[in-house]
Amino acid sequence: MAEEINHSLVAPTAWSLGPIVAVLMALQVLLICYRVRNSWLFSDDFFGFIVYQDMGFTLKYLFRDVFGQVAPGFRAVHALQFELAGVSFVATQFYIVVLSVLSSYLLVRIAMHFTTSRWSIVALLIVYIFSLQALHMQLWCSSALHTVSCMATMLLAIHAALQGRFLLSAVAYAIGLSFTAKAIFSIIPVAGFYWASVAPLGSRSDVWRAAVRFKFHVLALALYVAMVVVVSPGMSAPRGSVADVALFVWNAFADGAAASSIGLGSQASSAPQPFAAIGAVVLLVVVAIVTIRAQPRNAILWATYLAYVVLGILPVAIQRAGMFGSGSGSSLRYNFETSALLIVVLMIALSSLRPTLLLRMSAVAAGVAIAGVLQWQSTNVFHAWDIVATKKYMQNLQLSLASLPPQAAIVDEETPEFVIPKWLAPYNTTQRISYLLRPALKRAGPASARYRIDPSGFVVQLVSERTAPQ
Repeated sequence: MAEEINHSLVAPTAWSLGPIVAVLMALQVLLICYRVRNSWLFSDDFFGFIVYQDMGFTLKYLFRDVFGQVAPGFRAVHALQFELAGVSFVATQFYIVVLSVLSSYLLVRIAMHFTTSRWSIVALLIVYIFSLQALHMQLWCSSALHTVSCMATMLLAIHAALQGRFLLSAVAYAIGLSFTAKAIFSIIPVAGFYWASVAPLGSRSDVWRAAVRFKFHVLALALYVAMVVVVSPGMSAPRGSVADVALFVWNAFADGAAASSIGLGSQASSAPQPFAAIGAVVLLVVVAIVTIRAQPRNAILWATYLAYVVLGILPVAIQRAGMFGSGSGSSLRYNFETSALLIVVLMIALSSLRPTLLLRMSAVAAGVAIAGVLQWQSTNVFHAWDIVATKKYMQNLQLSLASLPPQAAIVDEETPEFVIPKWLAPYNTTQRISYLLRPALKRAGPASARYRIDPSGFVVQLVSERTAPQ
């Protein structure tokens, strides 16, 4: 029988879980700040700010298409970030830290609802905190706003449903929908975890009563679908074949989620592929079988996880498989939610095993060892962009603009590719990027402009034919 614990984080026990979780959360804050210390804004982030600056905080802005999806929550947070901190990564860093710590707390509370053993919570929370999927997401502002928001709201929806607070759960689910289309499928773990908590259901009437409790979730989903149909051109048509999409989903599950969670993923390790990914999946299957035999209720949790892994990644797979190849399914940031959900399923499932002293000590030691490997591999998780050049360019530009006279006019040219790429035209111009830092700058055409921005971000004065030395 699994070791039972009190549901209070601060309940007196042989060794108290609350202080340990608090220490791990403090470690998480320090780790996030350390890992993103050199990160900054780039490309999509500047594009989002420019769109907000052009449109203002209007309904049209909130429901403007975000690369194929409607995400008013994302738009609102992006605008708030710009208003509070301007062109700075500080607001993003604060947002990531707050929602990441909240997610850790909710992971623990969800696990504790199932009377999960302390040793499995501690061992797997350590692994979660050092997750490479979290790191890859945290390095990119726009990705973080989508992903960490979806993750936090999904966990809150699960926790609220387990507590019988179904209206709050539906509200959290609706908020998640406002950040990314992937959140559509977060209703699967919300319902699945609730089902596992009340199983077995004795009759059809019990099943019906349980299903009715999710009426507000269904309403939120229906309203979201209606909104997408009305205000969005819809999700772009599939760019890859069915085989490409299927392989993308496999890579996401086997490599991006399973293998990468234990230090065997292709994105940060030199483990031979696809053998490492296949091995990680086989290991998961073995753990699932053993834990289901120990506690049949765990079958619901594993089925829930598998359904979410496949369906949750489909919106991304359909859009990206043809564009970037099926191998991009292994991208760590695409698999943050699925890796986190795997952590909480393992927390609960492993607690079904007989809690011998050897098992407890081995689990915690394994968690610490995996965390060490993940942190060592974190140096191999590169930012998707030349972030050093972008940051230097913007710092130089900010200093130069501050010294310009009030009526200075800058010639409008394309920005370097590492600041805003050509495919984001017409938003990739030096005037637009300058207005983010100094909105009062005079808009001028080539004939009246007296300054230009050089490739390093410094503002230089143009030399006219009349003033040029002979």
